[in-house]
Amino acid sequence: MVFSSFVFIVLFLPVTIVGFWLLSTLGHGLSKIWLCLTSLFFYGWWDIEWVPVLLLSVTFNYLIGHAIISRANADRSTGGLLLAGVLTNLGALIYYKYLFSVMQLFGAETLMPMPRGLPLGISFFTFTQMAFLVDVSQGFRERYSPINYLLFVTFFPHLIAGPIVHHRDLMPQFEDDKNYCFQPTEFAVGLVIFSIGLAKKTLIADNVGRVADQILDLGRVSTHIAWVGVLAYSMQLYFDFSGYSDMAIGLARLFGIKFPINFASPYKSLSIIEFWQRWHITLTRFLTSYLYNPIALRLVRRRATAGQATSKRASQTVSGFLELIALPTLITMLIAGIWHGAGLQFVIFGALHGFYISVNHAWRTFGRKTSWRLPQFAKTIASGALVYLCVIIAQIFFRAHSAGDAIAVLSDMFFVHAISERSCWTGLVTCAQSISLPSLPLPEPVVSPLDLLVVAGSMVIAWLAPNTQQIMANYDPVLDLGRRIEGSYIKAQLSSGWAVAFGVILFLGLFSIRDGQPFIYFQF
Repeated sequence: MVFSSFVFIVLFLPVTIVGFWLLSTLGHGLSKIWLCLTSLFFYGWWDIEWVPVLLLSVTFNYLIGHAIISRANADRSTGGLLLAGVLTNLGALIYYKYLFSVMQLFGAETLMPMPRGLPLGISFFTFTQMAFLVDVSQGFRERYSPINYLLFVTFFPHLIAGPIVHHRDLMPQFEDDKNYCFQPTEFAVGLVIFSIGLAKKTLIADNVGRVADQILDLGRVSTHIAWVGVLAYSMQLYFDFSGYSDMAIGLARLFGIKFPINFASPYKSLSIIEFWQRWHITLTRFLTSYLYNPIALRLVRRRATAGQATSKRASQTVSGFLELIALPTLITMLIAGIWHGAGLQFVIFGALHGFYISVNHAWRTFGRKTSWRLPQFAKTIASGALVYLCVIIAQIFFRAHSAGDAIAVLSDMFFVHAISERSCWTGLVTCAQSISLPSLPLPEPVVSPLDLLVVAGSMVIAWLAPNTQQIMANYDPVLDLGRRIEGSYIKAQLSSGWAVAFGVILFLGLFSIRDGQPFIYFQF
């Protein structure tokens, strides 16, 4: 059951909302229990076998968190409990997500019982709860009831693919009395945001995804066709995740709950650092707070112990930059890549972004401060194009089934299959040929003018249209919106004219539904 399916929209969602409002008249506790049960039903719809795994994870982390709070309030050490909690969560994640791949690599997959599959959303609900444990160990020590904690983790709009929420953002909202009665404005705003996300998914992502699949799943293709396939996938991933984020935010808003912003037109970024401030924002926040900062702090302390400088000026030397900025960046992004999957392609994906961000920081630190003799619009276009090129190269590894498949696509994109017959090309070309499919003659999938129009149209929307948060800026659509609404030239109003427009968008989104099309991030 995905958000963009009829069974969810026509059956699950109305029953859940009506039941929540009716039970709220009898008591907030009953309505919370109802949301917990419906969320577990939503999760179990995929595979009921994984519901006990989810419940065991929630129970374990609640008990550990409760114990940490109790010891902290008694001025006793919590380090051992925190370490045990984090290691247990990581152990579960490794067992279900990575163990089979590692054992298979060494030919030892028969030596111990392997998991039957991957519990849906395990990365997201594990990261959410690890953040909870770290936070309560660092001072967020208010006690929470078991039902509040269960609802915080399992609330269905964010359970499968985020956003990665913090308990301090969500739990206070579950205690707000106004969220337990029908709020027309909140419901309307939620419905509008959900409708926009649905249209992004069914009208754009699924259609450009069809183009990407028919090209990139074929194998070796000619250069111009490879570029069409890669550009189509970049639009599929963009609108698939943007649509999911909108739908999750809209669904939560139907219940009066605000989620943090998670997606803010990342392809409009003019640097790779800005890209990660706009793409999967809650994951970036998690990686920064719980990986990058602790790693950087540990390196600073190590330098201080060795008597080396740790000031900002020290990071502006080559050795200081490499140790204090580049190293924690590379480690963090490698872990981020591995978080997405166990294959070498995900390691390369993370390493590429770690390299990109390090180069971006190096340019800011050591780059020449002279201004380019170019008009500002030309600088903007050049910067945006460079960022987009770097992003889509990494996305090739993100999509590929193996590193070899990704290199085969790159060789098609950059003429390697055409020039590799020349004796002057060795090294990379030889490597690409050795793990790729045979070269020319290359098959040509049928890419119709309509397919090209769909891809081009999606690119125009991605770069020129305002995002959902900008459109709905008058209604405070998300937490932490900040400056991301600046520059919007379309701001919706809850009026009859806008109601008609959004009704058309909802109808087109519903009309375009193809059941069985999961979101890309569901695999993580």
